Amino acid sequence: MHFGLTGEDLVREQIADAEERIIFIDRLGFGHANVVVAVPQAWIDVRSMADLDDVATAFRIKHERKMRVATKYINLTRNFFSAHGIADYRIVESAGATEAAPAAGTAELIVDITTTGATLAANALKVIDDGVILRSQANLVAARAANWSTAQRDTARLILDRIAAQQRAAAHHEVRTRFAGLNEALLAAAKEKFGVAAPFGGPTSSGMLTLHCPPDQVHGLANFLRQHGAEAVSVGPLDYVYSRDNALFSKLAAELDRPADGDCAGALF
Repeated sequence: MHFGLTGEDLVREQIADAEERIIFIDRLGFGHANVVVAVPQAWIDVRSMADLDDVATAFRIKHERKMRVATKYINLTRNFFSAHGIADYRIVESAGATEAAPAAGTAELIVDITTTGATLAANALKVIDDGVILRSQANLVAARAANWSTAQRDTARLILDRIAAQQRAAAHHEVRTRFAGLNEALLAAAKEKFGVAAPFGGPTSSGMLTLHCPPDQVHGLANFLRQHGAEAVSVGPLDYVYSRDNALFSKLAAELDRPADGDCAGALF
C-alpha cells in the first residue's frame, strides 16, 4: 500500500515510530477530533496534569491501588502520562462507551476522543486544561517502505497534482472583468484588499483581467471593481487549478529521499 486516508489519532496510536514509517502529506480539513484526558466534574481541584499527578499519588496512598484510566488509546495515554511524570495509574482497556466508565465504577478517569465535548459533559466529565493529547483530523499519508520506483513516483505525482488542483480550486472563485481604467496600480490594490491572485498576469491591452479570489471576498472585490469603472464582473467556481509546482509531491519526494533511521516494516499500519 502506498497511500492512505486516515485519522492521525489512529496512526499515532497504532504505530509507535510513526514519523519513521509514515509520511504525513496533507491534513484534509475534516474528521476533526481531539484525544483528551477527562476527569469527573466533581474533581473541582483538578485543572491540570500536575493536579492529576497529585491526586493520583493521594489516591494510591488512600486506596492502596492505582487510579484506573479507561481508554482505547493505550500508547498515546502511556506516552502522554509519562511526559507529565504520572506513574500512579493503570490502564483499563475500553472497547465500548469509554465516557461511561467513571459513572459505572470501572475507572476513575478516561482518555477518549471528542469533537464538541457534549458527550463528555453529558456524562459529568470535563477535559483537563492541558489534557489535550492530540488534535486529530483526516490525513493523506504515504508508506515510506512501499516500493517507490520511478514509475510509481510518476503515478503519485499525477494523483497529488489532482488533489492539489482541487484544493486550490476550492480556495478560490474566478472573477473576470474588463474596463478601460484597469491598470497595474488597481490590480495591486485589489490584491492587497481582497487577497486575490492574477494567475495569467496583469490586464491585457483590451483591459481584460481574470482573478482568483477567496470565496468570502468576491462580493467586496466585485463592488471594488465596479466602483473603479467595471461595467460587469462575472464570478464562477473553479474545478481545478493546476500549477507548475506541487507542494504535496515535493513533500513526498523530499521525505522519500531522506536517509532512513532504520529499517521500516512494509505494512502501512
